[in-house]
Amino acid sequence: MRAQITPKKVASDVVTVQQNALAVLTIDSRGIQISQNLQGRLGVVAVVGPGKILGTHFDEAVLTEIGLRSTLPYSRSSGANFLELRNKNGEGRKDRQGNREIPARHPWFSPTFEQYRSVAPLLFQTIQDLSEIRMSLREVRGTEVGINIFRTSSEKVQRKGKAKFVRHRDIPQVVRVSFPRKEIPMIQDVLWAERHKNPWRAAYLREFADWITEWLEQYEKNGYQGDFLKLKGFQGVQRLFWKSPLPYHLKIDALQYLPGGRQYRFYAEVTEMLSWYGESTREHTLITSAQDPESRVRDLRVHTLGYRGNILVAQVHKRSREERDGDDLPF
Repeated sequence: MRAQITPKKVASDVVTVQQNALAVLTIDSRGIQISQNLQGRLGVVAVVGPGKILGTHFDEAVLTEIGLRSTLPYSRSSGANFLELRNKNGEGRKDRQGNREIPARHPWFSPTFEQYRSVAPLLFQTIQDLSEIRMSLREVRGTEVGINIFRTSSEKVQRKGKAKFVRHRDIPQVVRVSFPRKEIPMIQDVLWAERHKNPWRAAYLREFADWITEWLEQYEKNGYQGDFLKLKGFQGVQRLFWKSPLPYHLKIDALQYLPGGRQYRFYAEVTEMLSWYGESTREHTLITSAQDPESRVRDLRVHTLGYRGNILVAQVHKRSREERDGDDLPF
């Protein structure tokens, strides 16, 4: 049952993010004001501004939240510090100050498109900058975390008595970011940024296509007979589709990197295993219908992992040194 909307609850949500969030972007008569607190115990970037719901106007409301690391938008938090690094056992420091759990906020509001368009450039820049601050700590401590679908140098290994070359590729550092699925213009911009701004995208899609062709190369010369779904190579591709962390729309995008693209010998079989027959996915439609996204996303380097309920989970990559030099950081 939906909680009753009251001025007290709306005001309480605003106070919670103002006191605990990593950054708060406030929309008011002066424009957009940003306040940040790297020691904040709530790992979100929040947008606060005028909102209206069920015919009632509020001068201040939490319009939206974006979660960083393990914190999800609007969710309650145990209050782990954003700058805290986990030890070798994956454990973080306990809260020795005895701070209470930060309560969940209510996802009642959304920014209007005009509000979103005005705040989005600074919002995405703040997300990118906070992520890079977090990644810089890993460099100092010698730790690294990244997506697990990269493999550049070759190494000869023995498998079941047979020599095989295995490729290795450096894994880029990332920070997990969570976007509310209900914020359609924001989701559009994130998907657009992934396609057009992420320099790693082509690399991991090409690698994914290479894995497909490696499984099927045994049928290149003489083809196959019978039901292809009962053959070991095609079953390997099917397992790849099931277990890969790539979202569905990116698996489809990877098919363009198959040898010959649509002319690939086993293209029809691959698309049948994906249950895709040329139709546009929801994500592709959102990308193509985005209105002037580049003016908002700017240098956001993002890779989506898919939806988890009402959340789009993604990872933010570090920009190159050339991209960061001269950048006017908000803090």
